[in-house]
Amino acid sequence: MSQEPNLIEAEKDDSLGRRLGSSGTLLVLFYDHWFAVISLGILLSGILFGLFLPRIWRQTPDGFTPVVKVSGLDLWQARSLRRAANRHLEGGRFNEAVIAWSSAIANNLGDTEVIREALRALVAQPRVSQEHLGFGVGRAFWLLRLGKTNIADLELTLDVLGRYSLDNYVLVVGGPYRDQLSSAGKMRIERAYFDLGKKRDFGEFWDKNAALFEKDPEMMIYRNAWVVTVGNVGNPFAAQEALNSARNDPAHRILANRLQLSVSFARQDLETFADAMRQLEDEHADQLGHHVYQWLLLFSSGRQEEARELARNYSHPPATPSEVSFAAEGFHRIGLADNAIAYLEQHIRRFSFEPELWLLEGTYLMEAKRWTDLRALALAIRNDPSLQSQLDAYSYFAEAIAEGRLDRPEAASNAASRITRSAIPSQSLAREMARTLRTEGFAKIAVDILRPLKESLKDSSEFWFEYTVAAFSANSDEDILPASQRALELLPNDLSAANNHAAALIAFRSRPDEAIKLTLRVVSGRPGDNGSLLNHVLALLQNGREADAEKLLRGMNTLNLGPAGTSVYYLCWFELNTRRKEWAEARASYGRIDPHQLLNVQARWLDETFRAIPRGS
Repeated sequence: MSQEPNLIEAEKDDSLGRRLGSSGTLLVLFYDHWFAVISLGILLSGILFGLFLPRIWRQTPDGFTPVVKVSGLDLWQARSLRRAANRHLEGGRFNEAVIAWSSAIANNLGDTEVIREALRALVAQPRVSQEHLGFGVGRAFWLLRLGKTNIADLELTLDVLGRYSLDNYVLVVGGPYRDQLSSAGKMRIERAYFDLGKKRDFGEFWDKNAALFEKDPEMMIYRNAWVVTVGNVGNPFAAQEALNSARNDPAHRILANRLQLSVSFARQDLETFADAMRQLEDEHADQLGHHVYQWLLLFSSGRQEEARELARNYSHPPATPSEVSFAAEGFHRIGLADNAIAYLEQHIRRFSFEPELWLLEGTYLMEAKRWTDLRALALAIRNDPSLQSQLDAYSYFAEAIAEGRLDRPEAASNAASRITRSAIPSQSLAREMARTLRTEGFAKIAVDILRPLKESLKDSSEFWFEYTVAAFSANSDEDILPASQRALELLPNDLSAANNHAAALIAFRSRPDEAIKLTLRVVSGRPGDNGSLLNHVLALLQNGREADAEKLLRGMNTLNLGPAGTSVYYLCWFELNTRRKEWAEARASYGRIDPHQLLNVQARWLDETFRAIPRGS
């Protein structure tokens, strides 16, 4: 009897085991301590894995492009590399520190603190290496973008640019904010004004900050050099004496002699220039730009061959992109155009991030008519990642010009059609490209380039004149009349602007009374010019003065009209004949007109009027 309950219980347990099946084992295991720990560890590992590897953490501000997202692994690696960079820096291994910082920044491009740390260390170095130029400048500009050009980051960027003597960038970046800068920042801006020859800006900014600048001995050396260079401010004689004194002061000798070179060059004083140059060479403080000034000064003084010989034999490598461009321009100005191109080709890869070097080489290749080399340059621009597509539009422009001159019209047209798909970095470059494209037979592309500039250059008379000429060349109905009208508004006394707008009014048969006033003024100012006279004849006809128009036509010398002028000449006869209903003569005049030599609107009017001539007449 005592065993029956046990049997019953055993049967119950067995039944329960069968009902649970394999899950029963899991329940037993779940209550096992180590199994629970392992299971929880696997679960947490999965969660951490999901958070650690995917790039889900945004590091850039709202609205910033491109968006930078990182993973937990990226953040961990960036932190580790940053610590390594600081260890290298403390150990005096700056090159290794830069490599570590570069990798840390690459792991987290949105970490402004790492970028600032690296740039501060770069600026603090007793001597900057050209090896770190790309790193320093590139990261400084990226920092400005991330920080939306706050003044602290701007000051740090100016420090980096100043260490590498990139005065042009100093003004581009810091110039718009010059009044908000610290004392050191304002002094850097003022020195850049002098070094880049911006005399007016230097004087104006000095007047605004005289109390600050006059406290600094080096700024006073700049001031004295400026007074001597300008010549009509202050006391140039006293300023030169002060500059001479600074040249003999060990504390300021190098700076004073460098500034003396600028003064001597401006005054074409070869003797003083040579003396200052010798002192700099003795101190091993001469720079490439100083030697270029020497070439130019010798050349302008009549010692051309000596200047060229010095230039050919100069071998010191450039330290900055501005030195490359300045040396190339120096070669070019003393008649060594091939040397200028060779110099750019030699050094452009080292400073490939600088667009101006590529543009300068393109200009020189066009001047030298080296079309195959120009085409190769265009391809090299598009293949250089450091440019970040800044010059893609220019590269297609250069390719179009090269292919056209190599008698490959289809390839030229294909390249030209791609120009407007990319942004053009500056308005001046856009205008220069448009001007060249117009003369090379791509007037429509030229108009497409100029059209977006209308608002920003609404008060530029030169722009509107260029735009008018391009619109006429492209035969663009929508642009001709408004462009020529705005050009005349800005150039009311210019005969060419008056003639262009008169031609537009005549072509569109608009406001004939205004057109005849303009053509009369142009004809009076340009006696003997057949193009202006033909415009006047057309204006006379549209004002119903057929007899006056016929008299001028019969007295015109048509031998030198050319194809376009000849077609316009017979267009005048055609309109005169149709107004008089002289149908046979009108048909004869029509037969001597080439519609392709007319504006589209004129060609349409001609066709419609000819079709309206009574049949059988």
